[in-house]
Amino acid sequence: MKKMSILLVIFIIKSVFANITFDEWYNSFRKIEKVHIKFEEKTFYKLLNRNASSKGDFYYLSPNKYKVITENSKILSDGKFIYNFDYSNKQIIIKNKSNYMNALELLLLDSTFLSFYNVTESKKLDKKKYEFVLTKTEDNSIAPFKTITIVINRKKQPIQIDFVDNNETETSIKIKKFDKNIKYDKYFFHYRRELGFEEIKMN
Repeated sequence: MKKMSILLVIFIIKSVFANITFDEWYNSFRKIEKVHIKFEEKTFYKLLNRNASSKGDFYYLSPNKYKVITENSKILSDGKFIYNFDYSNKQIIIKNKSNYMNALELLLLDSTFLSFYNVTESKKLDKKKYEFVLTKTEDNSIAPFKTITIVINRKKQPIQIDFVDNNETETSIKIKKFDKNIKYDKYFFHYRRELGFEEIKMN
């Protein structure tokens, strides 16, 4: 009986990613109503031959409220407007939509962009990880990234997202924490003007 139990556990572990497709994973991922993600991001700007890195927290509440906080920046969406806090110039840029989102934000907030991509690779990396590679369709000038690579764990949570944009800028986001049990108070995504900051409203 003990041997049978061990064999059953091994079978379950090996079968975790059996026959999984990107659509199945993404449909489940898009059902997330709230999440707190701790991340580390590294970027290589090929045109400038320069590296940059940051780490921070991404808070999300379905359908379109989110907050991104890093060491020196903050972006807030209260569901109506997007507030970009520019601490170096003491300005708050207010827009009704974002001009740029990274691949993690797009996966949660805008499923329509996936129509610009084909899933070109799906493979099991090991017993704990599975990888999807998305490549933009040919002659597509709208797609923000050339490729997006998503690595998920056995819980089907993303643990790493790599993407390359049309300028060959390479970004890698490593997800250190993925907490769907977070509780937000009713003012968490409420906009508060920073003292001494100038508000700039843009279309």
